[in-house]
Amino acid sequence: MHRPPDHQFPPSHQERSFNEFLSRPEHRPQVEEAQRVELEQLLTVQEQVKELEFEQKVMAAGPDIQRAVAPFMDHPVLRRVMHSFANGSDEGLTQWASNPRVIEMLTTARSLLRHGRMTEGELETMLLQRIKSPALSAGEEAITPSPAHPRVKLAADQLVSALNEMLSERNQGSAAYRKGNMTEARTCYERALAIVNFVEGCNDSDQAEIERNKVSLLLNLAAVHNANQDYGEALVQCSQALTLDSSNVVGYLRQAKAHVEQHDFLAAKADLKVVMELDPGHPTTQELQERMKRMQMEDRRRDKALARKMLFGA
Repeated sequence: MHRPPDHQFPPSHQERSFNEFLSRPEHRPQVEEAQRVELEQLLTVQEQVKELEFEQKVMAAGPDIQRAVAPFMDHPVLRRVMHSFANGSDEGLTQWASNPRVIEMLTTARSLLRHGRMTEGELETMLLQRIKSPALSAGEEAITPSPAHPRVKLAADQLVSALNEMLSERNQGSAAYRKGNMTEARTCYERALAIVNFVEGCNDSDQAEIERNKVSLLLNLAAVHNANQDYGEALVQCSQALTLDSSNVVGYLRQAKAHVEQHDFLAAKADLKVVMELDPGHPTTQELQERMKRMQMEDRRRDKALARKMLFGA
């Protein structure tokens, strides 16, 4: 005997009674509340699944990616934002976690949350808007506070807390630098720099302390770039540091180092001349002068050999 489709069966007495209950106006608030709770539970489960998937992607990524995102994994808002950065793909995770602008932005966001300067909702909205920025995606521009959220002016006790956080990151970077791990050192220094870039002192003394720390971090980064043979970037960091402190001996020495390695000996000599005026007995001056002489001799030998080959073919 042919059975008709299920939808052709009339509703049971129990179904009719339930539908009648739902349709009564006096029961509408209860029904809507039950629907709301059910929807919230569903969204919570979906969010938990997404977070679990993201954590699994992080665990499956390389150690550099894990170190980059680890400081932000303990906060739900930042985890959600990082998941949005990654666009749900392994390639997206690698791209964003390797972008120093994103790390700088997340570090600033974490500091804002810790100091109660923004609510979680405000912060999440702002960060998700920044994801859409083409400059951020391409890494072409530095992240600067938006007009709606200028530099945060901190009272003395809050500033001490922020600078302690900065110092912790800087110490980790210095430990990594001594071990020869330049990738980790750069990441830590950039996080520390993001903190001092976003805070402002309430008086001249506090602001001077912020700028002293900024100079030190810029020169830390210059040392990392010199070690990585990225001399152009080292010069950028030195220039920024010397703009803030024009009598900084370390700044001129690291700038001279980059100039020497680029074979820009005239610029290196100018840097070393300033160092000798500021600190005549600094031992690194002689080391760089000797390095420069050796490189100049090698350049002359190479030029002679090239000229001989052009003239005599051998």
